Amino acid sequence: MSNRIALLTEDGDVEEVDPRQERKERDRVRREERAEKAEEERAKREEEKQRREEERNQKAEERKRKQDERKQDVEQRREERKQQAEEAREERKQRRLERVQQNEERKQKRQEMMDERDRTKHLGPEDEEETGKKNFFKTKATSKNEMLAAIKIGGRGHHLLKIEYTKITNGRTNEYIVEPYSYRFRPVRLGVKKMLMAYDTGQIRNSDSKGANTIKGFLLARLKSVQILNETFSPRWRVEF
Repeated sequence: MSNRIALLTEDGDVEEVDPRQERKERDRVRREERAEKAEEERAKREEEKQRREEERNQKAEERKRKQDERKQDVEQRREERKQQAEEAREERKQRRLERVQQNEERKQKRQEMMDERDRTKHLGPEDEEETGKKNFFKTKATSKNEMLAAIKIGGRGHHLLKIEYTKITNGRTNEYIVEPYSYRFRPVRLGVKKMLMAYDTGQIRNSDSKGANTIKGFLLARLKSVQILNETFSPRWRVEF
């Protein structure tokens, strides 16, 4: 039994069609349309998925960039604090050194003032006139008046003297560190001469060291220089200056 039916076309012709075949064709078309639509949906989902993935990557990169910036900023602040701490330590160290130096300078100045006060403690107006206010703690007295003044100042202040003396016997010039006590007139080859009576401490070894640690007479005319030392002595006898 045939399933074909007759249909009248627009042209007035009669066309036989198979309804089942027609349904199959319509089903095929609908399937193709659904497949196309499904493909379009899948493409859209894939595109949306890719877009979201790109957004996530961008956000991740942005977060990483910000983290790197924060890390760099933290590291920079740490380095700045470290540098500031180092500068503060150096500044404190410099201030300590300056204070130490200032203390040393004040100490030295006080010592110089004490030495000067001690030096001039027994210095009278006539001594200042003779010495021209020279500091024989730092310089040697070489002229006759200067040497006499230095001997007087050293003796009155109980300061040791460093003298250069040329002996009559051999013409040698030696240095001595002595305790000055007085002047005496003693007979020598050239007559009676004025001598400085002083105790030779023997602190300087020379050709005359065997006669050290005893009282000696030094001809004033044979003295070459006199210098007052900061070191003092306890008098063994009365100082007569």
